[in-house]
Amino acid sequence: VDVLLCGPGEQAPVLRDGRADVALLHRPFDDTAGFDTEDLHTEGQVAILPAGHPLGTRAEVRLAEVTGLPELPLPRWPRPDGTFPDGPGPQVRDHTQLTQLIALGRACAIVP
Repeated sequence: VDVLLCGPGEQAPVLRDGRADVALLHRPFDDTAGFDTEDLHTEGQVAILPAGHPLGTRAEVRLAEVTGLPELPLPRWPRPDGTFPDGPGPQVRDHTQLTQLIALGRACAIVP
């Protein structure tokens, strides 16, 4: 078995062009149209905030509380064509960039 490591949004294209036979996709983020799929696991969402942020001390937060933080906008990921959606958040291409921006207090994230 050969393993092909992919970044965000790269799994579906490698399936479609034949470089891979199987992939782990994340709905609703990855396009699964035309694929036979099987749900392996349903994950809960987690808010990732800079160290010391007041919401970080709470056991639970509402989505609206995290998305409503103007000083910590959500990141903007590239579309399949490489362009970024409009918005106040920083443009990110991988999780390393995202975690660095969060550590610097420039963004927050909701995963998966």
